[in-house]
Amino acid sequence: MGLIFREGTTFYYQVREDLTRRIAMGEFGANGQLPAELDLAQHYGVSRTTVRQAILDLVRDGILTRQRGRGTFLLPRVLVSDAHTLISFADEMKQRGIESCARLLSAREIKATAEIAAELEARENDPIFEIVRLGLGNGVPLVLRTIQVPAAIVPDLLSQPLQDEPIYDMLRERYNIVAAGSYQHFAAVAADKKVAAALKIAIGAPVLSWRGITVDINRRPIARTWAYYRGDRFEFSINQGNVADDRRLGVRMRTIRGGGRR
Repeated sequence: MGLIFREGTTFYYQVREDLTRRIAMGEFGANGQLPAELDLAQHYGVSRTTVRQAILDLVRDGILTRQRGRGTFLLPRVLVSDAHTLISFADEMKQRGIESCARLLSAREIKATAEIAAELEARENDPIFEIVRLGLGNGVPLVLRTIQVPAAIVPDLLSQPLQDEPIYDMLRERYNIVAAGSYQHFAAVAADKKVAAALKIAIGAPVLSWRGITVDINRRPIARTWAYYRGDRFEFSINQGNVADDRRLGVRMRTIRGGGRR
């Protein structure tokens, strides 16, 4: 089935959006090979040049790769394993040989709402530092992350180098605040306009929404975080029961909940 094109947006971009959606839905099989450009052009009812432009965009974004004489293929997913282990995005990427960086989108002071105050054990209207960053792997946008930290425990956080340094490394090294574990909530959601623009995916493409409250060794909340991971780039694995590796760092969610002060 072809595509019903919208007015006011170029054909190539709409083809790009639809290919991104189909990739995220797993339509291109186990080997991840796209149909030939001519077949895609016939499917969408556009020129081969239009299809090629859409594909080249996705190649530049690190979603596709073109292999001479073979065709166009999906790049492998990034596997983020063991979701209950507390590890930074930078360290996760380093373990997999992927060059990572963080792009600072905003850093500001806000006032705690009732919800923020309850989750961070603060008072309403207390100053909270909010940092929004985009995590990239090999130049490809992978995760959009927002973190909120009580200003009372990190009074000069906004003057620190927030562009690249992992936040929890900064808390440990500059403020002697050690992240010990977190409450975590996962959900599959559709990317809204803001998330899609940041991650360079189609509006409505599946993303994994992650929310967490990070605590220190005394189970004091030190950060409130939520993130959106690209559904076409991430898989999470979780060990359950007796198969967990106790050598791994991190506090299990049930342990934190059992002794929390909430």
